Amino acid sequence: ADQIEIFRGPSALMYGSGASGGVVNIVNRRILDYVPEAISGDLYGHYNSVADDFTGAFRLNAGRGDFAFHLDGLKRDTGDYDIPKFAAVDPEPGSSKGVLKNSAIQTENFSGGVSYIRERGYLGVAVNRLRNRYGVPGEDPEVVTIRQRQTRFDIKGGLNDPLPGFRMAKTRWGYNNHTHTEFEGGEVGTLLLNREWEGRTELLHKPLAGWDGALGMQYQHRQLATSGEEAFVPDSQAEAVSTFALEKLSLNRWHFERGGRYERQSARRREDGLSVEHQAVSLAGGTIWTFFDGYSLGGNLSHTQRAPALEELFSNGPHLATGSYEIGDASLKKEKSNNLD
Repeated sequence: ADQIEIFRGPSALMYGSGASGGVVNIVNRRILDYVPEAISGDLYGHYNSVADDFTGAFRLNAGRGDFAFHLDGLKRDTGDYDIPKFAAVDPEPGSSKGVLKNSAIQTENFSGGVSYIRERGYLGVAVNRLRNRYGVPGEDPEVVTIRQRQTRFDIKGGLNDPLPGFRMAKTRWGYNNHTHTEFEGGEVGTLLLNREWEGRTELLHKPLAGWDGALGMQYQHRQLATSGEEAFVPDSQAEAVSTFALEKLSLNRWHFERGGRYERQSARRREDGLSVEHQAVSLAGGTIWTFFDGYSLGGNLSHTQRAPALEELFSNGPHLATGSYEIGDASLKKEKSNNLD
C-alpha cells in the first residue's frame, strides 16, 4: 500500500451506502498516472520462528517515453504454528502438544500494470493473480483445507478538462474471477465461484459559488455459483447501479461538506427465478471549525440506507468457516441507519 485514506461523513457516500462508520481506501498504484524518471523499487523479506514463516515481496516502477510500468509480487510459505500446550481444551488421549495442526499457509500474489500518459490524461491496465492455500484448524476428523484462486483485471484512466465546467474526469473498471474450494480429507467438499464486474466514473467540476465537488456513478454485477455439501448460498446474482454527489466549501476557518447517494439493486435466485429489488437513498452533511491553528472541532450527520447482500437474502445451509448454520430471508427490507458523530 502506498497510501491509506479514511473517509467519514459525506465523503464515504462516494464509495457505498452501507458505510455508516466510514470507509478505508487502500491505494496501491498498480496503474501509475505519471512516468517515473528512473527505475525505483522496494524489496522486503522476513522470517518468523513460530511457524517457520518465510515471506518475501518486491515492487518495481519504471518509465520510458509516454509509458509507465509496474510490477509487484509476494510469496509466503509457513508451517504449522508452534504453541505451548495442547491445541484442544480437552485433548483426546494420545494427542500431541506443541503444534497447532493444519495451520500452514502458502500464498503467491503477483501483479503487473502498464499506463499510457500524456499531458491531458492517462489510461492504464493491470492484471493481478492470487493463489492461496491454508488449513482450517479444528477437531474435525477429516483435515479441512481451503484453496483460493483469483484473477483480477483493472482499467483506469483520467482526463483533464473533459467538458466545459469540469476540470477532470476519472474512471476505473475491474473484473474479478474468484474460486474458493474447500477440501475435506483430500476431496472437494464445497466449491464457490464468484464473478464480479465493478466500475465507477467521476466528474470533478470547477468551483460553483465557492463549492467544489464531484458527480459520479457506480455499477456492480455479481454472479455467485456454489456446489457441494456445504454450499450454504444457492446460485444467484445481483446487479446495482448508483449515482452520487459530494460538495465541499471552505470559508476562513470553516469547512463544510454535503453528499448524497441513490442506489438501485436487483437480486435473483437462479433455482426458482425469485427476484427482489431494493432502492436506497443516503444523505450526509458535515462541518469542521478550525478555531485555532492545529485545533479543530467537527461533526457529521447522516441518514444511510443499504440493500441486503446475496448472502443475507438467500443463504440456507452450514457455513464451515464460521461454524454456523446460516439462513437468509428474501423478504428483508433495506437497512436504515442514522448517525451522528
